[in-house]
Amino acid sequence: MRLYTSKGTKVADDIAYAGQYVCDIKKSAFKDDDDFRKAYDWLAKALAKRVENPARASYPVWAYHELGEDFDYTQQGSEGEERVFLELEIPDDRVVAIDPVKWFDIIACGFVCPSDADEEEYNRLCEKYAHATEEELNANREQIFDIDEGNIPEMVFWTIDAANVVSTTRYICHIPQDDYE
Repeated sequence: MRLYTSKGTKVADDIAYAGQYVCDIKKSAFKDDDDFRKAYDWLAKALAKRVENPARASYPVWAYHELGEDFDYTQQGSEGEERVFLELEIPDDRVVAIDPVKWFDIIACGFVCPSDADEEEYNRLCEKYAHATEEELNANREQIFDIDEGNIPEMVFWTIDAANVVSTTRYICHIPQDDYE
């Protein structure tokens, strides 16, 4: 499966030096955010049920399978940051598709909220899941593996091996000024 991802240059260096990249939560800007860690802990367990997990990987790598017409990898990252855009070929049996809108729900509020929920329904669900058991939350979160029509799936997998890299493009991130307004 052809995939595309933008990462810090250290990722390309890790692949060149060690032959493999695995996500290291200790290097994440969100490493001290409990909600973020809980969401990723759940995702790692859910992914491990679907695809084999190499021993070194504790969190998944993210990539795009489809790039929209407006996609510009030079806008991936923070303004002025040196980055690398990787084109990858990952075996299909190592990749799982998720719905990024539902994943954002999990990161933002801990559960998947129906896309058609109004404010009243959303508040009711917030109350329900604030008191939910871990099993109820996990069952709700499983919805990220069902892609809603119109949403472009994102792919998760455990490692980027040197043999998976088709091309590497280094760049400096540039966000057009009107995107800040």
